[in-house]
Amino acid sequence: MTRRHIRIVLPLLAGGAALAVCLLALPPAFSIFANGIRFNGVVGNEMSQLSERTVIYDSRGQVIGRLGLEDRSSVALSDVAPVMVEALLTTEDRDFYGNAGVDLHAVARAFFKNVNAGSVKEGGSTLTQQLVKNRFFTAPQRTLSRKVREAMLSLRLDSEWPKNRILSEYLNTVYFGQGSYGIQAASERFFQTVPQELNLAQAALLAGSIRDPEGNNPFTNPKGALARRSEVLGQMYEVGAISKSERTFAEASPLPDQRPQ
Repeated sequence: MTRRHIRIVLPLLAGGAALAVCLLALPPAFSIFANGIRFNGVVGNEMSQLSERTVIYDSRGQVIGRLGLEDRSSVALSDVAPVMVEALLTTEDRDFYGNAGVDLHAVARAFFKNVNAGSVKEGGSTLTQQLVKNRFFTAPQRTLSRKVREAMLSLRLDSEWPKNRILSEYLNTVYFGQGSYGIQAASERFFQTVPQELNLAQAALLAGSIRDPEGNNPFTNPKGALARRSEVLGQMYEVGAISKSERTFAEASPLPDQRPQ
């Protein structure tokens, strides 16, 4: 066989092999897709209700105790500092207002790496997907069927709810560590303030804690918390959300030193 023939045959063989892989992947892919869409009703209406702690006040209106399993108090998006929203979107879902609830490019990239393994080895979740996972699924599970189901529910939720409502629900749902669920509880527990008063350094710390709340806990792992906060500030600077001087000032800010009880 001449070199010219080899140059012609090799691409054909490679193309045939790729086609064979795709055909072999179709049955499990179809099964996964079918399992993912088995859901009836309006997604937003089926979402589980958030549990909140009951606050006990004394006769002067001072808080003297809280009752409940999860430390959480819901707040409106308008009561959250814009810098907190910016930090969150920069680190977790930069295309939040542009995507349809699912990052289709990430799904396509991860799908062919995951489908033959039979479990999820790679994948990036949007804020909507994270919200769906936290509110619809309680047991941790990393399977393709589960991931596709999350994606389908996310697409439907995105079509039902305005983006700001999804963002508000996410901020009131997500776990920030130290027993704090939602931005209100986290602001109080870490900084003794309210979400509306969070500054850049505080927002970066909270946004950075979401992926690993315990590993980035400023009280138990200050070194890790500082590194993660710096990473978030760097990302915000790269996308033009903050200036160089703002980044420098925030990086020099001390971590919270008043450990919650």
